[in-house]
Amino acid sequence: MTVVSHPDSFSARHTVDLAGQSLEIFRLDALQPRFDVARLPYSLKVLLENLLRNEDGKAVTREDIEALAGWDPHRQPSEEIAYTPSGGQDAWIYLIHLTGLSSLLGAINFYATIANMRAPGMSWGRLPLFIWGVLVY
Repeated sequence: MTVVSHPDSFSARHTVDLAGQSLEIFRLDALQPRFDVARLPYSLKVLLENLLRNEDGKAVTREDIEALAGWDPHRQPSEEIAYTPSGGQDAWIYLIHLTGLSSLLGAINFYATIANMRAPGMSWGRLPLFIWGVLVY
């Protein structure tokens, strides 16, 4: 197995001591002096952390990281993101989807409760304005 040295072009690698263990993390705020990474959508922050973690100078270069960190939503994409899947990012993306699904199911449950708890014989047109506001919003 070949060990590839990590260039850490942006000095983003940090060590955190947690419960007696030393963990290596890559901080996005290391890019903040040059790029406004705080404005990036969460999905791109996940990809940016992935690029920082997998930077090797070949498959993931400094230019790849700069291209994503300087992302402009109004500009047409000019290059692909050098994504390298790993368990941490896949779990993060899965949990984001799970959160969205639970929110959707909660909304469906709320609508079903309104439909089932109406007074017997009450038509949809006679529901109070507040209930309509909740249903529409």
